[in-house]
Amino acid sequence: DELGGNQRLILEDTGKNMIIRKIMGNRRDDLILFGNNAKKQGFINEIKSMLSELFQYSITEEKLTEMVEVSGKKPMLQTKLKDMLLIYQGFREFLSEKYITTEEILDVLYEVVDQSKLLKDSVICLDGFTGFTPSQYKMLGRLMKLSKKVMIAITIDSREDIKKASEEFKLFYLSKTTIHKLYEIAKENKIPIEEPHYSGSSEPDSVPYRYLGSKALASLEQNLYRYPFKTFREEQDDIQIFEIQNAEREVSFVGREIRKLIREEQYRYKDIAVVTGDIERYGRVIEKEFPEFGIPFFIDHKKGILT
Repeated sequence: DELGGNQRLILEDTGKNMIIRKIMGNRRDDLILFGNNAKKQGFINEIKSMLSELFQYSITEEKLTEMVEVSGKKPMLQTKLKDMLLIYQGFREFLSEKYITTEEILDVLYEVVDQSKLLKDSVICLDGFTGFTPSQYKMLGRLMKLSKKVMIAITIDSREDIKKASEEFKLFYLSKTTIHKLYEIAKENKIPIEEPHYSGSSEPDSVPYRYLGSKALASLEQNLYRYPFKTFREEQDDIQIFEIQNAEREVSFVGREIRKLIREEQYRYKDIAVVTGDIERYGRVIEKEFPEFGIPFFIDHKKGILT
């Protein structure tokens, strides 16, 4: 807004879908694999997601063309890439000077950000990111040079050695990868790196603020998915494990426990959550059982529009 780089209309998801549908309709005879799929439920949305990924990861038309050439020994993959390239080209042509996708806004900003007076000598804080896309990393490099300081909050344990690379299966692999990439960008741009600051105590047995009332939960948080781990040996009743025959009896047990918490321990319904990894199965049972217990509930479950 400051630099006048917002003249083009931003294309949202619905607009993208409409354009892709039109392109696929016009190029149907040229699309070998995708041509007959345009009318299949969800297919346009998949193509839209793919295009968004290409924009986010700065995959240009030239790079896609290279991929088509490299994939010669894999005919199925090559055909898909050729179809994707045709749609990509058609999409780009349609956008031309009038539209821009949300994924491309950073690229537009990147070209003019050096002229910004708002960002010069400012302190930039970023929080809530697990990692960044290549275009975001590129932008961060420019912001590091332009601003007074860039502060980035990353979720990681103070016990982790952030200087060492981590195996992909480790708990904080994504965080470490992000930190290493940010350090690399800072060094490339000759930006001084301050010592990392860890919120809370770095003592191994310290209890995080949110677990002050429960040492057992604090121990679980400290040791879950860790090796070697420290066994919690104190008496506690914050974490309990039950084995019950089937889903119906499980839900019935949970219903009785919720009623007990409400009646005898002054809990409120808003204090209670039931979490499951199988919402399809348990959701149906809860919808049947909870009303019989008089328990008001909301199931956070997406349903297909056709159902």
